[in-house]
Amino acid sequence: DMSGINLSIAGDHWLQVINTLPSLEELYLSNCKLNHIRGHKLEINPSLLNLTHLTLLDLRHNDFEGRPIPSFIGSIKSLTLLELSNAGFGGVIPHELGNLSMLQS
Repeated sequence: DMSGINLSIAGDHWLQVINTLPSLEELYLSNCKLNHIRGHKLEINPSLLNLTHLTLLDLRHNDFEGRPIPSFIGSIKSLTLLELSNAGFGGVIPHELGNLSMLQS
């Protein structure tokens, strides 16, 4: 659980480490200041697709400044829980999220 850790000062190194854990099932990134990485706007990285056992992705309470929800999240077929509340996403919900047939309410 990395919730509350300021990842904006870690660059993209934290993501490289996460990708060495392909069996990771739950990724809590709530309130991690993911909106900026060393002065650059962060884009949620499609390398998360390497996490083939991921069942929970928590991006709550980050400020993505109205950017759209990344459509590739719809390709993480193992997700059963996707937390996006108060994440600051904007625009239309990508139709690819409809591919997440394992999501539970």
